[in-house]
Amino acid sequence: MNPKFIIQPEWLFTGEHNGFAKNTAIVCEEGKIKELIPSSSVPEESEYQALQYPGHTLLPGLIDAHVHLTMCGCCSPRQHMMKESDELLLLRASFNARLLIEWGITTARDCGDRNGVTFHLREAIQAGIIPGPHLLLAGPPLTSPRGHCYFMMGEVADREHIEKRIAKAARQGADFIKVMLTGGGLTPGTDSLGLQFAQEDLEFLVTAAKNYGLYVSAHAHSPESISLAALSGVRTIEHASFVDRKKGVMADPNILKTVKENGSVIVPTNIPAFNAVQMNRQLGLAKEIGISSDEFLNNRMKVTSQLMAKEISLISGSDAGATNVSFRDVKGEIKFMKHVGMDASKALATATGLAATALGLPLTGKISRGYVADLLLAEGNLENDLEVLENVKGVWKNGNRIKNN
Repeated sequence: MNPKFIIQPEWLFTGEHNGFAKNTAIVCEEGKIKELIPSSSVPEESEYQALQYPGHTLLPGLIDAHVHLTMCGCCSPRQHMMKESDELLLLRASFNARLLIEWGITTARDCGDRNGVTFHLREAIQAGIIPGPHLLLAGPPLTSPRGHCYFMMGEVADREHIEKRIAKAARQGADFIKVMLTGGGLTPGTDSLGLQFAQEDLEFLVTAAKNYGLYVSAHAHSPESISLAALSGVRTIEHASFVDRKKGVMADPNILKTVKENGSVIVPTNIPAFNAVQMNRQLGLAKEIGISSDEFLNNRMKVTSQLMAKEISLISGSDAGATNVSFRDVKGEIKFMKHVGMDASKALATATGLAATALGLPLTGKISRGYVADLLLAEGNLENDLEVLENVKGVWKNGNRIKNN
């Protein structure tokens, strides 16, 4: 439909660091942002619908760089996934997609489904059958036999198997390849800090993905795995927890240098640990190394601050769908970034402009001429208080309004 309209918020965030403005109107046409003009220049009579929102902030639709649409976000997501059919998982994913878009998350990157059901979901969203955000998909994550998240059906035994899995994902329309470089707390019997792939195999995987025009995202908890991911050409490193059984949770300066020099982007996903502490729940990774969830979270805060100090690229991802992580929690990740030292505009950029750049989305994540009109309207002054993100009053995707009040 793509109506013509002019939005006049009181405040504006463009999606860039230091991107706050006031008294600026946005002209939208054919699903894109045509231009930005001073509010005083908006004509009284026009073919464009006038939408005035005093006391509100307009910003780009948010980008969650790490979700799992086929998971429930409850206290036992693995158990639910293992007993549910692919048909039920598709329905669950469609429900979760609707939650995302209604909370103003207009783009989401799914970092692992089961049997590729999210490709059907994306097709349904694009056809207008159900509401949902723009989706970046990987399909089942590649893992070692009985490795982390093996129940998503992405096990690979050798390089030939890796090549076949990547080829299949490419045929299905994958945007990237996800690999479980270490084990994880979600999968009992795996070593959260042990490598699941040798360096030579990871380098082969990255090259094979590149041959299909795809980049690689790696789940990595240990310092060794983080270093290996960066050296092997992995674009985004998920979690990057820097957990060591002897040293605890501590960033290694040499590995930080390696990550910086190789240009990898880190998606810290701190919000699961934060939620665990708020719920007084023992975090699996903390339990593995014998510390409390509070201590784990405090050290993760220090690590994230060190990443910021070294100017390593960070973007926001929530791990939505994992244990007790909801599909609105990227907002908590943004607030966490500010809590550990980012200013408000850069924290917001980690889920808008910076995220779009890192994920290869050239016309998304900013309010700028020629960009897609994916927009979020929130009541209040966002520059003064990031809690305003929770006050969603309107969402537009491709210039079409999704949510009213």
